[in-house]
Amino acid sequence: MIVMILPSIRNGFMCSVKMLIRRRLYLQPELKINKHLGLGERSPSPIYSCQGVLLFANKYYWPRTTYYVLNPITQEEVIVQHTHHPGRLCAFYFCRGFKLFYAQVRRSWCQYLVYIFKTQTWRKVRSSCTFNFLPYRGSPAIVNGALHWIVYTYLKKDLPNCANGIMVFRMDKEELSAMPHPGRVCKAKQVHETMRLLVKENCLSFCHLLVSELAVYIWILEDYEMWAWNKRYKVNICNTRFFPLGLPYGGVPRNVYWWIKFFYIQDGELVFYYMDSVFSYNLDHKTVKGFKLPQMLFALGTYIKSLVAIA
Repeated sequence: MIVMILPSIRNGFMCSVKMLIRRRLYLQPELKINKHLGLGERSPSPIYSCQGVLLFANKYYWPRTTYYVLNPITQEEVIVQHTHHPGRLCAFYFCRGFKLFYAQVRRSWCQYLVYIFKTQTWRKVRSSCTFNFLPYRGSPAIVNGALHWIVYTYLKKDLPNCANGIMVFRMDKEELSAMPHPGRVCKAKQVHETMRLLVKENCLSFCHLLVSELAVYIWILEDYEMWAWNKRYKVNICNTRFFPLGLPYGGVPRNVYWWIKFFYIQDGELVFYYMDSVFSYNLDHKTVKGFKLPQMLFALGTYIKSLVAIA
């Protein structure tokens, strides 16, 4: 299901969930998050979703020092505040309880921290190797009890080290490592911005948007222990019969990767968002379903209802 956060006349914001069925989840007016909604660019938006719990933060106003975590079904709300900035919240995940994974940036290196909701405490992650990578934006792909991200290269001026192109964090042991991403060695730092990790049938999948071809290549990690990848699919997004990816004045933007967001692969279908539409592409049958969104959205993400407690 796709979560769309829309303005509401009552109760601050409402969560409208739409795929084949549209539902609305209202936030009770006494929740503290409502005091900070409707403030334009300073208004918090949903950043992560985990097991039916949403994490709100401000997307544009820095530093982000306050996170609003709530379950729209039970209306439970937890507020997390910190002073570990500058930095980036990299993950909201569940491993024997809800946790946050945060990368504090210190010039040319990072200090990694985990927040435990049960104890309301932060602790440093101690890795066996020197690790100075920053994950790229977006939720991590969770496979084999580990979080996986494409490595962000902002901290380094040279070309990205593709041998360390995927950052891995084992949730149980809290260990960090890095692995190579499949495909060619990148010739520019911006290439990592066209990559995304997803999960297909419990296997890690690597989606690479080649702007020169306007095609998405999907690799499947068939053997996790051997780190053996297989290039399985090619999605031709310039096929206008399926994907109207042009702009109103014609053509396709060079930074098309900024306008496309890959959500997940489920039942053999790649679900992604482009500008004002959501598409579901069947990888085997090469068929497409899609719908236009009702209005411009503040945020878009995945969501599943649950009654799980946050703390």
